[in-house]
Amino acid sequence: MPKKKEKKEKSTKKKKKSQINEVMMKRWMIGAIIVLVVFLGIVGIMDRNQKEEKKEEPSNQEQEWKGLDYYTMINYMSLDSLPEEYFAYFFQNDQLLRENLENRFKLYLAIRQAISNHPEEYEDTTKTLTISEEEVNRAAHTLFGDYEEVRQESISGNSCSYSNFKYDEKKKQYIQEPDDCENASEKNVFTILKDQQIGEEKVELTVGVAYVGVNYNPETDVLTYNYYTDKDMTNLIFTSTEYTMDDIIDKVDSFKFTFVKEEDHLIFEKVEKVITQ
Repeated sequence: MPKKKEKKEKSTKKKKKSQINEVMMKRWMIGAIIVLVVFLGIVGIMDRNQKEEKKEEPSNQEQEWKGLDYYTMINYMSLDSLPEEYFAYFFQNDQLLRENLENRFKLYLAIRQAISNHPEEYEDTTKTLTISEEEVNRAAHTLFGDYEEVRQESISGNSCSYSNFKYDEKKKQYIQEPDDCENASEKNVFTILKDQQIGEEKVELTVGVAYVGVNYNPETDVLTYNYYTDKDMTNLIFTSTEYTMDDIIDKVDSFKFTFVKEEDHLIFEKVEKVITQ
């Protein structure tokens, strides 16, 4: 009897992990596809503008595309399933400047940006994946500008979230071997866009931030999301079977991201907590 019970518990844990990974994977891939579509839209807009002899001010629609692109990056590509020290990295302090970002965190973002540029090439995490150092550097340039090159090093996480790449110095590439993702995180950071200010030289995006714990009930085969206001997940404010923040947007902290113009694109400058009176 004890052995049967132990097998049942292992089976339940495996199913729970599989269900959670499947949901998180689908959510990441949807975000990656959105980023790709938006990116292609921006490229098309820029190409048309370059061909026009008459210079015109960018339309509101064109600028909204850029705002959406960077919000999507924040929401889907920067936070989930990273090592514990990087969980909620953007939101651990009242202010975080570009020059203070840790190198390994910049690599996480750059690699995910590189993957989102070609999602069809990286959709199968059961296969060995490789990304060139050149591609990672291009992505880092897109996100952070020319002010500093990222230092090449391995990053650890899990294959299901594209965060477990080993750096091969001889081949000048990052390699990710498939794994069963047993260390996949069951807690996540969820953001929702509250406001955006679009200017000629910068974009400011204000997001609401909630911390989400995911639970799976094997008896009902249902995933439940528990929403908290703090990264330690002690202040529970909402529980739902849907991944949404519509009912709690006014109960969570807000942070403002600032992106500034460099050449023909925007780069991350800072994020700061919005202090309300």
